Amino acid sequence: MGIHRRRIIYRINEADQVVELGEEWNDFAHQKDAPQLTKENIVSLPIWHFIHDPETRHFHETLLLKVRRNRSTLSVPFRCDSPAVRRYMTMNINPLPRNAVEYRCQIDRLEPRESVPLLANQTSEGETFIRMCSWCKKIDCGRNHWLEVEAAIAKLGLFELATLPRISHTICDDCRRKVMSSM
Repeated sequence: MGIHRRRIIYRINEADQVVELGEEWNDFAHQKDAPQLTKENIVSLPIWHFIHDPETRHFHETLLLKVRRNRSTLSVPFRCDSPAVRRYMTMNINPLPRNAVEYRCQIDRLEPRESVPLLANQTSEGETFIRMCSWCKKIDCGRNHWLEVEAAIAKLGLFELATLPRISHTICDDCRRKVMSSM
């Protein structure tokens, strides 16, 4: 699988509502097997509709505040995984007039892997939660010990459970330090 240097672009207004999505957006949503994330379902919604974890939301709010206040671009590495592919990406957060912001996310590297049902949209979920870092996609296996998804599945015996836990997104300490040091 080669590197696709496509850019996924979206813009939010001063009220943090999605106002524009780039032409690659729908393709990316379909690749992630997420038809609910196509343009017609997202435009006019606040980005906070898609960020549920309070810690992750606070982190994004901090990044937006810095971009808007300093009128400068932030560049942040992150991962956006699907069940069968790890996507290593760079997110550039750019200030626009009237406190609007543009996100330009570029795929830097793709890494195929065996499918991980835990990440599939159609997987049935139980009532318990596991924490996943929104940036590096590692899972907290307890006491802030973060492992790659495949290693966490084995360590926690997730596929031995009747139903898989739900994923709660957060940010691990390593990613918080990396991102904050790049600001």
